[in-house]
Amino acid sequence: MRVLLGEPALFVQLVAVLDPELARRIDPVRLVRLERTFLDEAYRERETDLLYRAPFTEEEGELWIYCLLEHQSTVDPWMPLRFLHAMTSLWEEERRRRQTEKEEVRLTPIVPILVYTGGEPWDAPADLQGLLGAPFLADFAPRLDILRLDLARTNPADLERSEVPLAWVLGALREEKADPGSFAAALERNAEKVDGLPEERIVEWRLLVRFLLALVYQRRPLDEHRGLFESLGRRIKSRRRSEVEEMEGTLGRTLPERAHQEGYEKGIEKGIEKGMLEGNLEALRTLLRASIG
Repeated sequence: MRVLLGEPALFVQLVAVLDPELARRIDPVRLVRLERTFLDEAYRERETDLLYRAPFTEEEGELWIYCLLEHQSTVDPWMPLRFLHAMTSLWEEERRRRQTEKEEVRLTPIVPILVYTGGEPWDAPADLQGLLGAPFLADFAPRLDILRLDLARTNPADLERSEVPLAWVLGALREEKADPGSFAAALERNAEKVDGLPEERIVEWRLLVRFLLALVYQRRPLDEHRGLFESLGRRIKSRRRSEVEEMEGTLGRTLPERAHQEGYEKGIEKGIEKGMLEGNLEALRTLLRASIG
């Protein structure tokens, strides 16, 4: 997911899945990913964080969006406190800068997002009040609303009905542990929807299809691969099928065997990243001009 959400146009699609009104207020062309991390070393194998600066579309100003991607099946009960740490760190940096440069006394809004792809539903507190040992004092804790994508609790039919392309590949990911027939059917349905993207969104199509291929490589047993690739190929237009076959070969060469020891999600990320480097990485920049539709 980090590879997909590291592209601004696809990150806006994540926002559209969680909060369509907020997504409409963000200018996808001017959305910028900031190279910052607030993860301690102990968390970096199981999580990824992303920070975006998001200018508004029809009004002055901007916001920051801080996103945590939780890859493992276990939940972290301290997640709300860790979000608060990242947000206050950003605000403290901003306060020092504004004081030094004698700027207006204000803080940039921050929207926190949690993307949890574990197989079990998120059952830990999602706010600071839930962490307090004395619930009757909850009103004295800072309020922290988190936009949360809990894939295990998300209805796959809702993802497939969405008009947002990112939701379609999330629908396939949601079914990763289903029986072979159910997974193949979900893969075909969502691949067909991705393949319906117009030619002017071909780079977006490539990135999403590459993720579906890597999903097969890393999440399904080896004896299912050939049949699943054939299922996916049946849903791809003939003029694009040769490109899918080339992607399949590239990922087959670049997904390292050690990924199985490092974790499925990390393995997918590494393989996709290397595959994109062997392909046309520079072209991905054009995703900035893709609509979120």
